[in-house]
Amino acid sequence: MGEVKDFQIDRTYYLTGGYNIRLRNPFLSIPASVLARYDGNAYRADVTARLVYSHEKKVLYAGVGYSPTNSVTAFVGGSFHGINVGYSYEMYTGTADPGNGSHELIVSYSTDINLQKKGRNKHKSVRFL
Repeated sequence: MGEVKDFQIDRTYYLTGGYNIRLRNPFLSIPASVLARYDGNAYRADVTARLVYSHEKKVLYAGVGYSPTNSVTAFVGGSFHGINVGYSYEMYTGTADPGNGSHELIVSYSTDINLQKKGRNKHKSVRFL
């Protein structure tokens, strides 16, 4: 650190987009999304698609994600009675070694917060919006 206490954070630009593809089966849909990042020197893009089954208050999903310069990801999960559980495995594309990856386990809980009318304010993690 020395005598200079300047800390510089470089700008990063993000571009994101997505579309929810409806299938003939009313219980199935395919949400797809793209996230691109650029910091002035390098870029990274992530493409994700998942198949979602939803019926009443139960949701199951499975999907894949791809980052051309970084990794391939597979994930599964579901939501029952406000409890969300998911698992993903990310394998880095630098080498095809099976041990060259990371695991992620997601557990969260969603509940209704009724400040006015019932069912109007559903609060949950922003990761699953």
